[in-house]
Amino acid sequence: KEGNSLDKTLKIDGKKTYISFHPIRLGNSNTPWSVCVQRPYKEVLHEANKDFWRSILIGFFGLILLAIIIFILSTRIISPIEKTTIQLGRLAEGQIDGLEKIRIQSKDEIGAMGRAMNLLNNRFQAITDFAKKIGDGNLSAKYPATSEGDILGQSMRRMQKNLIKLDIETQQQDWVKSGLNGINE
Repeated sequence: KEGNSLDKTLKIDGKKTYISFHPIRLGNSNTPWSVCVQRPYKEVLHEANKDFWRSILIGFFGLILLAIIIFILSTRIISPIEKTTIQLGRLAEGQIDGLEKIRIQSKDEIGAMGRAMNLLNNRFQAITDFAKKIGDGNLSAKYPATSEGDILGQSMRRMQKNLIKLDIETQQQDWVKSGLNGINE
């Protein structure tokens, strides 16, 4: 009667019903008129309920998809780190034989770490092979070229030179001793 909007939920014939009154102006009339819409409450909420359950379902599947993606990404990150940690542990214990190359496809920090681990592994293999040859008496074994900052490699070459020098001195002393023995006889 006053020309205001009104929205109510009422029970009509025992069923919950939504009623909405909205004022309208007809021509130059000062008499307030209203349009009334009456719908069963279930009908009004039907689309909203469908959208609500659809959103819940999409959210649930979205969470499952997100969990799968996180699992895959974390595995791609954690697996190379675990392999590198195992390799480093074995190197620290001196278990150089049988170390496998770490296969890393990423080009990020984890990939750089894996590649550095593979280089370190190769380096230790080369040092081990060189030391075995020297230990077996092959003093002419070649040590692979390294950088100027390779202190271990320089020490290995210095050891080789000293062993060669010692071997030459030992041979000379043996020659002198055998010559003296020959003179004494």
